[in-house]
Amino acid sequence: MLDYYRLREQLKTSLLRKWQAIDLASDSLLWAWIVRAFAAEGISNNPLLDQALEQGRRWLKSEESWNTPPQLGTLGFLCFLLRRVSAQDCETIKQPVIQRLENLAKKEIDKFSKLNDPDFAFGIAVGFAPWFPDELRRWLVDHFVRNAHTSNVRRAVLFAAAARELNGAISPLLFIPDKMQPYDLIPATWFAECYPELVEGDERRRGVWEAFERVKDGISTEEDADGSGALYTASIVDVAMLYEAVQHQTLEPDPVTLFGNMPLHSEIQRAAKSLFCNGEYVNAVFEAGKLFIDAVKHRSGNPVDRTGKPARWCDSHDERIQREASKVEVQ
Repeated sequence: MLDYYRLREQLKTSLLRKWQAIDLASDSLLWAWIVRAFAAEGISNNPLLDQALEQGRRWLKSEESWNTPPQLGTLGFLCFLLRRVSAQDCETIKQPVIQRLENLAKKEIDKFSKLNDPDFAFGIAVGFAPWFPDELRRWLVDHFVRNAHTSNVRRAVLFAAAARELNGAISPLLFIPDKMQPYDLIPATWFAECYPELVEGDERRRGVWEAFERVKDGISTEEDADGSGALYTASIVDVAMLYEAVQHQTLEPDPVTLFGNMPLHSEIQRAAKSLFCNGEYVNAVFEAGKLFIDAVKHRSGNPVDRTGKPARWCDSHDERIQREASKVEVQ
């Protein structure tokens, strides 16, 4: 069973250690992803976010924030957060940002262009979307949608998210969780939580979380730890994305996902699952309750159900126990 609350605390502890060791001037994008993860806890009564945003304001006023075009991605993350607490913090950079992005769009786009960097694209989309002139917005949406058509899951989800932030029309992405590698499942869970409408199929959040649960013990979230035996060592950005996804899951838990992760008896799952997944919670509990009553009757020497018939579930359950016991005795 995946304990989202315990996982959330483990990830937060890891992020705090990483954040304290990061220099905003030299690792601005990593810093921005961690602060975005902190913001998933909410804007009010969030001292970690308050501290980070104050640090971000000081950086925003320095020349370091404008030294190179890649910093625009970090500025986007920062302005996205600052706009949620104050509309004025980023007004002074509005025109310079638009000018720089228009210049980037006019240049030949090759594989080294920052506009082909998914983190950069997502950062400018979430941060500057309200500022873009129509022509630049249309160009960016077309560019992001094209880049979202890739087998690279992390690249696909960030470009798809960037296009959606600009109100672009983009087809839902199809995930096949059972065939995903561990390094793909983290961005997939993030995307399924933050943009569930862009995940194709009925599984959505449930499928990627169930797949993540199967491999979670093989994923290390500590880059500096001994990774022996780990299938995958998550990067700082991975940890930040996973924390944001878990935060969404614990704030607004998906009942179907929770049901799948509950340590219920197999017969209870069989009787209640279809009802529960269809939202018929009262009927699901009622059916589970009937099985429980039958089991109590059987164990107390009255093996009949509510209609007076033999409690077949209890009989079959005890028969399985006896078979397993017989196997042990033979061995």
